[in-house]
Amino acid sequence: VGDNRFAPEDSYTREQAILTALRLYYSYGRASLISSMPPVDYYPIYKDKEMKVVTSWIDSTLRIHNLEDVDFSPNMDKETPNEDESLCKIVAEESGGYGLYSADDKKLSSTYEKPILQIDKNHFLGWLSDNPKTYDILYCDGINQARILRTEIFRSNPEVYTENGLYAVQNTDYKITLFDYFGDTINEITIEEEPIVLLGFADGLIVTHYTSSGFIHYFTPSGTRLPIPQ
Repeated sequence: VGDNRFAPEDSYTREQAILTALRLYYSYGRASLISSMPPVDYYPIYKDKEMKVVTSWIDSTLRIHNLEDVDFSPNMDKETPNEDESLCKIVAEESGGYGLYSADDKKLSSTYEKPILQIDKNHFLGWLSDNPKTYDILYCDGINQARILRTEIFRSNPEVYTENGLYAVQNTDYKITLFDYFGDTINEITIEEEPIVLLGFADGLIVTHYTSSGFIHYFTPSGTRLPIPQ
C-alpha cells in the first residue's frame, strides 16, 4: 500500500491481486523462462467521428505509425458481438411502468416509470429522472433478483459504451466515467479545456470529439491522453 508496507486487514482490489501475482512471479525467477516478449499491439487512429476510416496507428509503446508502415488489420466491426439471448425479459406491466422478469414471469426488479433499456446480455438501464437525466444500471441474469450496480447521471442520451468488460458513460460536457462488469469504478476522466462528446471505444482506447476545436482525442482507461497529432 506504499512505503514498503502491507495492510493485511484492508480491502484487496483486483489490481492489487494482479500486481501481487506478477511480483511473486518475478521474485521467484520465473521471468527468465519467458522466451520472448509479446508482440506489440496496434490501435487504429480514426479521423472521423463515425470511426470508420483508419488514417494511422499508435502502438502499445505509444509510438505513432503511418498507415502503410503497419501490416495489421483492426476489427472494424463496431456492432455489438453476438451473445446468447438474455434470460431477463423487459415487461410492460398492466399497472403501468416496466420491470425485469424471468422466463417464467417472476418479477426480478422494481418498477420503472419509463421503458427499461438493455445495454448487453445482463446489464440494463432503469430511468429515474430527466433533470438531471439519471438511470440505475442493473445486473439481471434472468434467475436471481436484479441488482442495482450503480446510478449514473448522463449528459444527454442514456448511451453506455462497452467493450471487453469495460463500460463508459459521459456524465457532463467535461466528464466520462468508466466502470467494469461488476459496477466498480475504474476511472473518471475529466477534460477541462473544452466540451467533448464521447464517441466510444477503439480496441480498448476511449475516443472523444472536442466540440469547439473539432479534434478527436484518445485516452487510455487510466485517463492518459495519447500524443496523437491532429
